[in-house]
Amino acid sequence: MWACVIISAGVLVTTQYKASVPDRFPVSHSVQWNESEPVIPMRSIQGWWQSQTMYDDWMEPPFDKGWLNNRTDPEVVALLNETRWPWPAKYPRVCPHTTEMALDGLLGGWNVGGPGNRPKTGGPDWSEDVASRDPTTGAIVLNASLLYSRVDGTVANGIKPLINLQNVPWALSRNVSERGSYGEMAPPRNMTEWGGMVQGIVRLLVSRYGRDEVLTWRFRVWTEFNNPDSFSGNVTDYAAMYDFAAAAIVAELGPTAVIGPANVCRACTVPEAWPQWSSVEDLLRHFASGVNFATGERGSPVSFLAMSVYGNYGGPPVNKLGYGPEATVATAQLLQSWRDILGKPDVSLEFHEYGTFVNQEWRPSCEPGAFGAAWNVANWIAGLAGGVTRMFHWAAFDSTWLGSPHIWITSLGWAMTAAQIASTTVGMEGSMTPLSVAGTTGLPNVTLTAAAFVPASTTPGHLTLLASALPANKSVTTAINASFTIDPAVWHAHCPSPGHGATATELRLDRSRSPYDGMLAELQRIGGYPEFLTYNDNEVYLPTQMATAAGIAHLSQPAVVKDLIQMDRTSVEPQAFGGAITATSDGGVQVQTMLVPPCALLILIDCAQ
Repeated sequence: MWACVIISAGVLVTTQYKASVPDRFPVSHSVQWNESEPVIPMRSIQGWWQSQTMYDDWMEPPFDKGWLNNRTDPEVVALLNETRWPWPAKYPRVCPHTTEMALDGLLGGWNVGGPGNRPKTGGPDWSEDVASRDPTTGAIVLNASLLYSRVDGTVANGIKPLINLQNVPWALSRNVSERGSYGEMAPPRNMTEWGGMVQGIVRLLVSRYGRDEVLTWRFRVWTEFNNPDSFSGNVTDYAAMYDFAAAAIVAELGPTAVIGPANVCRACTVPEAWPQWSSVEDLLRHFASGVNFATGERGSPVSFLAMSVYGNYGGPPVNKLGYGPEATVATAQLLQSWRDILGKPDVSLEFHEYGTFVNQEWRPSCEPGAFGAAWNVANWIAGLAGGVTRMFHWAAFDSTWLGSPHIWITSLGWAMTAAQIASTTVGMEGSMTPLSVAGTTGLPNVTLTAAAFVPASTTPGHLTLLASALPANKSVTTAINASFTIDPAVWHAHCPSPGHGATATELRLDRSRSPYDGMLAELQRIGGYPEFLTYNDNEVYLPTQMATAAGIAHLSQPAVVKDLIQMDRTSVEPQAFGGAITATSDGGVQVQTMLVPPCALLILIDCAQ
């Protein structure tokens, strides 16, 4: 049950960067907005924090395990209240902050095994394919009931599926011995047959769910074609596969169907067939003006371009890139350059896999504590400023059992809840502009990032400010007197009052408010590593990764878990703003507050008086 953010029907406003697209992520931990450039309107935003990534093994029966929750369960009711997720009551199951879900592995092409354990050594699992070959005629036969079973739960609960056309069913594969960790890797051996299968699948979807409904869905062809563990073909193979799939979709749904290529892997060690980044550029030139393999005409339909973007520290012992938002900035710039090659300015730029990957100890981590919240807010702002309109997320909530049922709100869940509270309280569906930031600190490796969101409503009087204090060194404990400056033009366009007439509430997550940081502190207090903590690294993890069996037992004691649940709940309750809002001499506004990194902050400003 993991997700992202939505801004609906607004205009994104941002300051552009003047920088070349780097081939590798920069190492520095500071982000500088180029304030000499004008604030310019970019595009209507139709997605940001409410799209979710999904892996193939999540398609195992009952097909909704791990992300769709029964909304009548007491802990789910409590979570919906805490996170302000107003999902319509007519839907019996719910995934907080999720309106779109990528259906990976939909077609089959799985390895033999079970949920979460389908190694490439297991061989092909023919029983899970939605398409097979008639042994007598050789014709392709579709398994409609299997297809519907993998889509029904999503649609029945109001969530829009992103139909991911991967993997190729084994019966259509060019070579069934080409297998990876996610199943079949090879392109189809017959592209016409592949196109016919895709058209048949779309026809089945239209028959069951209706053409108007399916037209609101989006289609993606594959995941990470440049990942050597995902696709064994070359650029020409993929271009042909995409063209035949897109032509089949258009044949059933018409030219308004929303179709895009696979999300590109940003950090993969790419195979020889996909030299970085010239191979992607060659593919985009084909989409722009090449001869379409399926239709014979020039060009291919493309509605979005996507990448996989993760924050990580690289690999030990060198090249530790840190978690700074520079990687997001660089990726947004790269996507912009690709859209220029495509020559289609209306194509949306998206991150279809997004989150933290490995921490500074080279261990997998979703960074569930305060650091993760600061990371998410900083990278949201960097992505939006770079023109990215959707960022597909992973885990936002955690159901670790600590003596009683409770759904814990991770750092990502906190960030999405902050955005949802802002959206329902004052609105975040209008425009965004990065803010000038300053902080009185002797710590140069703390990145301060902030942006103001202006409601699209014609009724003025509200602004939302999102801010992050993201340290490169997680041992930072020094408070920062942070200052965020709102330009006079932005302020007066939406606030009739001068700065001194504004009031505000805040939502803040730092180590003192994060239940995950609280878990770490409590286990360190009673003795820490090795009896109660798995690692001696001062890092925050999910409880089952962070704590030993003895540690879990301690956290599950009634008095301890009661305090942790209270931290969890109060972390998403708006409080009175603890800083100051003052008018500047030029008519703008300065927002000042003390921050202890790592920290993420939402400020809801009421300036209607």
